[in-house]
Amino acid sequence: MVLTLGLADMVMANTYTVETTPPHLRAPVSALFGFWTNIGAILGSVIDNETNKYGNRLSYQVPLACLFIAPLILIVMMFFIPESPRWLLLQGRAADAKRALARLRGDSLSPEYFQEEYEEMLRGIEEEKALASGTSFADVFRGTDLRRTLLCVGITLSHSSAGIWLFIAYGTCT
Repeated sequence: MVLTLGLADMVMANTYTVETTPPHLRAPVSALFGFWTNIGAILGSVIDNETNKYGNRLSYQVPLACLFIAPLILIVMMFFIPESPRWLLLQGRAADAKRALARLRGDSLSPEYFQEEYEEMLRGIEEEKALASGTSFADVFRGTDLRRTLLCVGITLSHSSAGIWLFIAYGTCT
C-alpha cells in the first residue's frame, strides 16, 4: 500500500512539474525529475550502507530522519506553488486558472503567447471532455488504443524490471 501511494505521488509530481514548465523546457525538466529521483535512491542506499555499521539505534534512526528532509522542504514550498492551471480549468475556475498561469509564466511570455497558451489549454480540455463522453474503459483494448495500452504497460514493466523500485522500496540490507 505504501509503495503504491509513493509511486502515485511520483507520477503526480512529475505530471505537475511538466505541466507547469514552459513547453520548450518540458523534456529536459522531465528528464531532470527522473535523474533526481535516481540520485535520491542512490543517496538513500549510501546512507543505509553507512549507518548499517553503527550496530545501535542510530542505524535505523538516521535513515528515518533523512526521510523527513525533503518532505519538510516541500511542505514549506507548497505554500508558494500555484495550483495547476489545467486542474483549475477542469474545475470550472477559468479566472483562477488564468491567474495561476500568469504567476507560473511571469514575464517570460509576451501577452499574445500567454493568451495562445491559455486558449490551447482550453481547447485541449474541451477536446478531452468531448472524447471522454463517447468512450468507455474497454476502448483502451480496441484498435490503435490497444497499441498504446501495450506500449504503456511495456514501459511500466521495463521500469520495474530495471530494479530502481526495489532500491526505492527496500534500500540496502547488507
